[in-house]
Amino acid sequence: MNCCCDIYESGLYGLNGLMGALVAARSRVRAGFEYQSNASIAEHSAGEDTAAHIQETLSGAMLGSGVFSQAFVQVNEPAWMGYQHGYITASGTTYTDVNDPYEISSLIAGLIQNYLPVLTVTRRDPVAIDYVPPGAAGRPGVQQVYTPPAPGQQNQLPGTPSQCAGMSAGDWIACQLGITPTAGIAAGAIGTLVLVGGVLALVVFLKR
Repeated sequence: MNCCCDIYESGLYGLNGLMGALVAARSRVRAGFEYQSNASIAEHSAGEDTAAHIQETLSGAMLGSGVFSQAFVQVNEPAWMGYQHGYITASGTTYTDVNDPYEISSLIAGLIQNYLPVLTVTRRDPVAIDYVPPGAAGRPGVQQVYTPPAPGQQNQLPGTPSQCAGMSAGDWIACQLGITPTAGIAAGAIGTLVLVGGVLALVVFLKR
């Protein structure tokens, strides 16, 4: 699978203490995936990379895997002609015990690859554990409720797309360059003042 900036494979995910912890049956889990669409014009016209199609296909695949008793999928589609990445949040209730959170992320990423081949996962974020059943609460070796930290785009809380998501074309380009709206306005104002100052200086020089 094509996954760049994979928080798991980078080794960072193990620092959160989740690796090797059993995810008990009836736990509620949530995993986030940034993606890009590689759909052709015909595939896009057929709706193969639309939010509705992704939601229906992936939730059905999750239920069909036998690992989940409930599955819910939320999709933030790529903005601005597909050049911006989209974001998938897949959540569900586990039907069986799962070896660890990494296995849940790998399973869902595999379902995306197999059932939604027009999509490429570009980043996987840590799995959140939103609920643990009473019988598993406090048990040694069992993953408890966990919300991963979200210091930046490379380690985001599942369910929160990239900070540039949903912006207009101009704002998205500025965001990718690290220019905030405030900074952009300030830079524009300074540029205007410099331009006006230059014109005034030229007028004074020509009058002499």
